[in-house]
Amino acid sequence: MKRVSLFIFAACIILSAATTSCKKDEKEKTLVSIAVTTQPTKTTYNVGDTFEPAGMTVTATYSDKSTAAIPNSSLTITADFATAGTKTVTIAYEGKTASVTCTVTAPAPTIAVTAEGLDNLKVGAAVTASIVYTLTNGEYAASITAADFAVSGLPAGLSGAATRTGATVVTLAVTGTPTTANASEAAITLPAGIAAANVAGASAAIVPSGTVTAGAVAVGDGAEVIAPTAKNVTHNSIEVNALTVSGANPGGQTVEYAVSTASATPSSGWQGSTLFEGLTTDTDYWLFARSAENANCHAGEVQRNVFPVKTASSEEPGTETITVKTAKSGEVIMGGIQADNVTIDWGDGTVETKGNMNWTFASHTYASATEHTITITGENFGQFTFENAELTAVDVSDCPSLGFFSVKNNQLTSLDVSANTELTSLIINNNNMDKDALDAIFSALPPYTGSGIAWIAFLGNPGYATCNKELFEAKGWTEDDDL
Repeated sequence: MKRVSLFIFAACIILSAATTSCKKDEKEKTLVSIAVTTQPTKTTYNVGDTFEPAGMTVTATYSDKSTAAIPNSSLTITADFATAGTKTVTIAYEGKTASVTCTVTAPAPTIAVTAEGLDNLKVGAAVTASIVYTLTNGEYAASITAADFAVSGLPAGLSGAATRTGATVVTLAVTGTPTTANASEAAITLPAGIAAANVAGASAAIVPSGTVTAGAVAVGDGAEVIAPTAKNVTHNSIEVNALTVSGANPGGQTVEYAVSTASATPSSGWQGSTLFEGLTTDTDYWLFARSAENANCHAGEVQRNVFPVKTASSEEPGTETITVKTAKSGEVIMGGIQADNVTIDWGDGTVETKGNMNWTFASHTYASATEHTITITGENFGQFTFENAELTAVDVSDCPSLGFFSVKNNQLTSLDVSANTELTSLIINNNNMDKDALDAIFSALPPYTGSGIAWIAFLGNPGYATCNKELFEAKGWTEDDDL
């Protein structure tokens, strides 16, 4: 019995020692290394991408020669794909590292094209638009070739010029004024390729992407013209001085004319010719002009002459004479004479043949303040203006056709207009006429029964405040005190 007990005791000691040895071996097992045993699915990247561990297996080897796969989520992965080249991706786990080699390439540069300001176009309306070339994955060269960014198909009248406006932006500034109306949109043709020299580091031309469209071009406003004037007037015809469009004429408009016995704009009778025939003898006609409507522009704003033009009372006009007296030294100016076959005798031995005058000025300079009598002869006097000339006498009794007459700012004490039966406008402001002189003029004015206005201006004369205005008002005349 004693021998059995000893055996059992000895077995227990041996078992205890074996158990202790096994536990000691387990505690001493350590991580020796890690290794990438299966490469990741993706090993080629673009600059700026993030490493993708999918498909990768990392295996740990321990001191007891055992191995185990490490979950990717337990790994610390360091990758820098900021630049192109062969890159080492570091895999770390519990102080041990492994690596994966990846290739990083720079993505090809691309150019996207956009535009603004090419809609709502109109003939004659200035355009400020732009076509923008935006570069991705690169920078434009410091100096670009502008011609490489040129486009075609812009509406007529527009053009573009390219400049580098940023490291990644080239702007084609589109300016000009459309000249041709177009009811449809137009596709703008972009360059087939932007030469590599325009992009830093590029090795091949870059095909721009995007679509640029110019909107329809609306019909423009009519160009401006000045008021027409008469060139020649007979008993049954009026020839207008030919006009051209004033200023810009993007739509290529011409000028058309009309005449009418009424002052309102006529709705018909417009023509490109300046000659109007078959008119009524001894009749007032208003002259009109405007830019003519065409495919690109509407008809322009109508311009009308200031005063009507009267056709002659007979086929053979008679010679009419106006005489004036002045003692002014220096230059005197006759402004706005309208008559045919005009000759001016300045009274100091100087005689000028002026021919046909149409709102035309004439001037002369006197050496001294000696009184001179000036004689003006002509045919069909429609207008006579002689202001600021120190006139002391004016005789228009031999000028029955006179319609517009201005002698303001002179030294007249009287004026006889009893023979001027066609008179409709009289300006005598700032002379030396008393009440009786003004009343005599009012009484001599011809009655006015026309559709327009007959007016007289006489402010600034001594008799202005006491004269009898009813004398001219009863004849259909109106005062104009704004001259």
